[in-house]
Amino acid sequence: MNGYLVRVAVLTAAYALAGRLGLLLAIPPGYATAIWPAAGVALAGLMLLGRQHWPGVLLGSFIVNVSTSWDGGSAALVARSLSIAGAIAAGATLQALLGEWLVRRYVGYRNILTQETEAVRLLLLGGPLSCVVNALIGPWTLWFAGLIATPALLFNMWTWWVGDSIGVLIFVPLICAWTLRPIRTWIRQQLALTLPLLLLVVLVVILFFSASAREEQRIRSGFEQQAQQVSENFERQWSNRLLTMDAIRGFYAASSAVDAREFHLFVEKLLLTQPGLQALEFLPRVTQAERAGFEQAMRAAGDPDFAIREAGPDGHLRVAAAREHYYPIVFIEPPGAVRGVAGFDLASEALRNDTLQRAVKSGRSAVSAQLRLIHPIDAQGLLVMTPLFRGTMDYPSAEAREQNLVGVALAVFRIDAMVQAAIGNLDATGIRFRLLDQGAAPADKLLFDSGPPPGGGGIAMSHADTLEVGGRHWRLVFDLPAAYLVEHRSWQTWGLLAAGLGLSALLALLLLVVLARQSRVQELVTERTAELQKAELRLMHYAAELERSNAELQQFAYAASHDLQAPLRSIIGFSQILQRQYKGRLDEDADEFLQFIGSSATRMQALILDLLSLSRVGSGEFISGVVDLEEVLQQAQQNLLAEIQARDALLTHEPLPTIRGNRGQVLQLLQNLLANAMKFQRSGERPRVQVSAERAGSQWRLSVRDNGIGIAPEFHERIFQIFQRLHTIEEYEGTGIGLTLCRKIVERHGGRLWLESSPGQGATFFFTLPAVDAGDEDRAPDEP
Repeated sequence: MNGYLVRVAVLTAAYALAGRLGLLLAIPPGYATAIWPAAGVALAGLMLLGRQHWPGVLLGSFIVNVSTSWDGGSAALVARSLSIAGAIAAGATLQALLGEWLVRRYVGYRNILTQETEAVRLLLLGGPLSCVVNALIGPWTLWFAGLIATPALLFNMWTWWVGDSIGVLIFVPLICAWTLRPIRTWIRQQLALTLPLLLLVVLVVILFFSASAREEQRIRSGFEQQAQQVSENFERQWSNRLLTMDAIRGFYAASSAVDAREFHLFVEKLLLTQPGLQALEFLPRVTQAERAGFEQAMRAAGDPDFAIREAGPDGHLRVAAAREHYYPIVFIEPPGAVRGVAGFDLASEALRNDTLQRAVKSGRSAVSAQLRLIHPIDAQGLLVMTPLFRGTMDYPSAEAREQNLVGVALAVFRIDAMVQAAIGNLDATGIRFRLLDQGAAPADKLLFDSGPPPGGGGIAMSHADTLEVGGRHWRLVFDLPAAYLVEHRSWQTWGLLAAGLGLSALLALLLLVVLARQSRVQELVTERTAELQKAELRLMHYAAELERSNAELQQFAYAASHDLQAPLRSIIGFSQILQRQYKGRLDEDADEFLQFIGSSATRMQALILDLLSLSRVGSGEFISGVVDLEEVLQQAQQNLLAEIQARDALLTHEPLPTIRGNRGQVLQLLQNLLANAMKFQRSGERPRVQVSAERAGSQWRLSVRDNGIGIAPEFHERIFQIFQRLHTIEEYEGTGIGLTLCRKIVERHGGRLWLESSPGQGATFFFTLPAVDAGDEDRAPDEP
């Protein structure tokens, strides 16, 4: 039980570590990655440890995913995080169990490193086929949880499947290579096969991160450029609005008095050029002392119900309370834009009065915080107030401005229309825009929000600019939703990673196939080695038996030939005596029979001597030294002098070298070849024999050429066999052993003896002997 828990813990740790490494290659948005090593670890773990260790996969996957999706903001969020991690962990476990079952059912474990086809089936069943399980469970779980957007769902399912499949294709062969064979016997082969694969994976990962960084920089640059353009456009439009207010101020400064008609004519066109501008109004400054007369004058001008009013607690207008100054609305353009507000005193409400006082004191246009408009009720808007002075647009001192203040020009803006006009179709690109008033109360800071990212997925990038407008500091915030990356994804980066890892997977497949083949080859080598060892033992036994038999045979041949020579000498001697003493005294048949006895005994003696020579060449220690062929040829000629004179033979030779060999055997070789060259001649023709030598690498190639009867090509090899004769004893004497002896001598020296001849064209015997190395001066012995 303790061992089982330890193995489960090891599998858990291995899965968690492989999972964390895999998350480094995740392509946002989402959690899918183009390689998931943990899938290979899970399958290999269940294959090697047994399917009963599946809790290790479940716990490892749960640890990886809970660390990714964890949100501890509330109990509901904690439960949501645990549910997501549990669902994905269950999918990973089912996938590993399915892969293990498929491999065990259709492949087995015994042959995966001995049969190439089984190795391929293992990877296909455990990889692409079984990896469909979590490619369905994982992305759908994240989609239901709102962690990936709908446009990203199919892409995450695809990358999830590809990542798990490549993880199996790469890491299962690696794990099998290092666990299913003894390391001490396969360490070099394993390193030679796995290091290139690991280096390729590392190279692909490095290229992926480099390409991802460039891709992210491209998207960020485009996003920030677009956000900057919108910010500049927004600031430019607000500058135009303030210039409009300055134009009204100049109009009042240049006029002695402005009535409703003149105000209408001046601002009519201004209203058409300012998107989001709901109304332009004129508010004269009225003191408490001037209030009654002012109200009477306004009633006389056509508004019988006119009175200076203020907003009550219920939001409806009522008669204004007494105060030092009033700023009632008297001119409104367009007339129907804001109804029921004539006479409303802006100084009666705190936010409006604050903006009013800032404008009067600064002598410039002031923008209010976000406030509720009087009409329509509950509508949110902004007010821009510009002070109007007599005779000029501004005065240098606050005191002069106070004395010459005529009133205030007021512009009413609807925030949504105003901002939408400024940002254009930014929201159509998927970028979220928020306008924040930095100096406002927390509840009123947000002036505009284009809306949350569609489909969830969070924020991928943000950009912010600060703008000072009419004494207020606005912050323009641009958020790039994760869904934007899905819609504008460049497939080049993912394609690079997938292609590189696909190549790695093919290399891993090749690795497993090579391992299987090597294992099979090793088994065959082991079997063949055992068979060869047995065959070698048998061969050694046969060789020993053959060597013993040859030794016994040579010993027997030597002893037999030696013992035979004594009676043969007696036969030859007594036959010669009989021929001398009784020749002519017996009948003719007896003389012929005695001659046959003598010649046959002589041939038998020659045959025995040749057999003795042949046995001596193949037995005993081979002693070699430097041999001067000039001296050897002279001795051979001396030994054959009687035959040379009898046949009137002409022997010539080129300068002959020194060679390394056994002097006695080389003498016997030349003597036999010269004797044959003089023997096989046409009747009445003088024998001519030429001996030549030519260097051929580390050997000398010598030749003995004659003008004899020649030999047909079909007999060129036959004549070197023992006792093989092409002519009868009556035609040409000999034992049929001479050329066999010559070839054995040449082969004993490491050379080769062959013949070139045609009938009637003479014969040339070629043979090679080893050349003498520089500084080699030891002389060869005379005896073989």
